[in-house]
Amino acid sequence: MGVNSLEEQEICISCGFCCDRTLFDVARLTASDELWGKLVDRETEIDGKRFMRLPCPYFDSKCTIYDKNKPAVCSSFKCKVLKDSINGVFTKQEALDIIKEAKKTRDELVKEYRLLKGPEKTFREIFVDAHKNPEFEKNKELRLIKMKADLLDILLTKYFKPEDAFKEFYELID
Repeated sequence: MGVNSLEEQEICISCGFCCDRTLFDVARLTASDELWGKLVDRETEIDGKRFMRLPCPYFDSKCTIYDKNKPAVCSSFKCKVLKDSINGVFTKQEALDIIKEAKKTRDELVKEYRLLKGPEKTFREIFVDAHKNPEFEKNKELRLIKMKADLLDILLTKYFKPEDAFKEFYELID
């Protein structure tokens, strides 16, 4: 038996990787999504489809509008660790431990990057920089950051990115 709906919410709220730009650069919007407040300036269009640029301005270590009107994707998206918890693969505590370890790894990587390169960036920005900037192959410390970013991306793929969700994301950036 999997987690109950209250435990599901606790797991979701404790994470936020889909909101803070750790997993994705954008979130897909539906035709009926009406953006309000700080969300209005986040809308963009890619190949004729509506998206919201991430990170979400209402994410501050957790969703601050969890119980409010928000884009449909915010309520419907379930990462792999959440789906696995619902299906009984992980207990609530195991899921929370996976999230805690992934956050710790990400935060350490962001801190190391900031110390070497200056301004703070999201994990996704660091990952892209590490793969597009030739400087990362020439500098030992930056090469190590690139390797850590690759390892974190593997961890995120294994535990957080549902196969059906990240396929469309990667099609957008190819």
